[in-house]
Amino acid sequence: MNYNTTFLNGTTSVTGVMEGVNSMTDGLYTGLILLAIFFVCFIAMKNHDTDVAFITSSFITAIAATLFFVMEWISIGIYVIPVVLLFISIFYKQATK
Repeated sequence: MNYNTTFLNGTTSVTGVMEGVNSMTDGLYTGLILLAIFFVCFIAMKNHDTDVAFITSSFITAIAATLFFVMEWISIGIYVIPVVLLFISIFYKQATK
């Protein structure tokens, strides 16, 4: 399988490479980056309670998703998932207090 990597010829920054790879994968690249951010943050915060680790990783992922959405690297469908996950985790934390 051959990939069209002509976008690398005029790219001088990391964001240019990310834009090219993301457009080549139809937005899947940044979606997987958001998933990796969530898991890394969740594992890093695991020395706290699970609900606190979940809220923190959801918050960080929602911020990253907002930045990716503003840069138009993800669609609204992918953007809504971390934001809704954040609201659900906050609601759960408040309900179990």
